[in-house]
Amino acid sequence: MNAPPPPFHKKVIKEKTQNVDRRNIGHMHIPGTFFLFTTFTPAGSGAEKGNLEGAKEYRNCQFMTPETSKTTHHFWIYLNNFEGDDTTISHSLHLSLIEGFMEDKHIIEAQQKAMDEDPDFKLLAVIADAPLAHFRRTLDQLIAKEQALRIVAAPAGTAQVAAS
Repeated sequence: MNAPPPPFHKKVIKEKTQNVDRRNIGHMHIPGTFFLFTTFTPAGSGAEKGNLEGAKEYRNCQFMTPETSKTTHHFWIYLNNFEGDDTTISHSLHLSLIEGFMEDKHIIEAQQKAMDEDPDFKLLAVIADAPLAHFRRTLDQLIAKEQALRIVAAPAGTAQVAAS
């Protein structure tokens, strides 16, 4: 609340120095679809209480699908409610997404290298990553549950993996 607009938003609005109230609502659908609804309203307008009158809205959908055991296709759609017929905002958002990804690329590659070198490597999250940490725990639990269901009792007390 009452914060300067972030760089991607500042690039596409007229009121570049006016503080905003920012509200994010995210939904993760396992195994790999993420929706983020972000609103910006003038500071003090009541966004934290749900007042979104005159809000500038972004709707973001990301979905991931594995390519190999170490690579993933990551698709991203970013919509807004204030562009109209001028595609300048969409173009700016597209460039901001690429810029943001490229800032993280070396970290992502270093994480993959660490996971390749140590199969027990676990990513640590900071407070800002609490939703991501929750997603990872939930996904790990679902994988463990699925794997447990695939184990069936075999004759003479042995176990075997059931065919999928």
